[in-house]
Amino acid sequence: MRAWLVRCGVAASRIVKEENARSSYENLRNSLNIIQSLGGDPTGKIAVISSEYHLYRIRLIARALGFSPVCVAGRTTNLARMVNYFIREAFGVWRIWVLGPG
Repeated sequence: MRAWLVRCGVAASRIVKEENARSSYENLRNSLNIIQSLGGDPTGKIAVISSEYHLYRIRLIARALGFSPVCVAGRTTNLARMVNYFIREAFGVWRIWVLGPG
């Protein structure tokens, strides 16, 4: 993703990678901490880019963490893969509904 952003004109110095997360919850939590440590407002306008099948769960997690992101969907072009991912994602959403986002 970093290489793609640079190719699209984003200055490499503006890109901060979160590399410690093992889940979407950890990624969002860690990213909020990074934003805050750099002087940003973690409750301000934040965009989250993810696959279209993952955005609903991202919104659930974000709300639990106290922010409401602008969600940008990446497209999955392989139909069979997309169906598989939507089915898999349903289990992730179910887990959040039952056990919470963490």
